[in-house]
Amino acid sequence: IIYVSETELGWVPLVDSWLDTRRKAEAEMLRLCFDKYVDGLLQVMRLSCKPVMTGSPWDHVSRDFCQVTTLITLLEACLEPSDKAGETLSEHHYERLFLYCVTWALG
Repeated sequence: IIYVSETELGWVPLVDSWLDTRRKAEAEMLRLCFDKYVDGLLQVMRLSCKPVMTGSPWDHVSRDFCQVTTLITLLEACLEPSDKAGETLSEHHYERLFLYCVTWALG
């Protein structure tokens, strides 16, 4: 077993793994949203925002990884009704859901 921490890998492998569990059309649309928004928003958060919780035990935690994990959890909850119905939403609808979730996860 080889251990590589999430701070060295970043958030992309996490998203790739999650998108592999989604339907192909949905994954393609959501990948566009991740590519379009997440890096820029995380950069703004690092440069313009001061974390409320600092010090131990937060020093060893990748905030990016935690925030993207929260984003994925929120997306799963918001996409559950369409998953159960077996429907594929429009690209615009996926982007709106993504923006709603990213606001709560990162904002």
